[in-house]
Amino acid sequence: MDVSGQTAVVTGGASGLGEATGRDGEPSSLEKLARAVRVNLIGTINSCRLAAADMAALEPVADNERGCIATNASVAAFEGQVG
Repeated sequence: MDVSGQTAVVTGGASGLGEATGRDGEPSSLEKLARAVRVNLIGTINSCRLAAADMAALEPVADNERGCIATNASVAAFEGQVG
C-alpha cells in the first residue's frame, strides 16, 4: 500500500489458484484458494481500513474530502484467464 498524503493505492493480485479440478479429476488445493483469498480479499480490505482510519484524522480539503483510496487487482492481465 502506498499512502501519499491523502491518497492510498492498494493493489493485489496473488495467483496460483488454477483450475477447480486437475486433469485427473481431483479437486485443486483448498490451501491455494485460501491463500488467494487472504492476499487479495482480506489484504485489500485490511489496507483500505487502515488507510481510511488515517484519512479520517486529516483535515478536510475541498468539498469536505479527506482522501481517496484506489484499488486494483487482476493478475489475469499478466497470466491470462484459464477456461
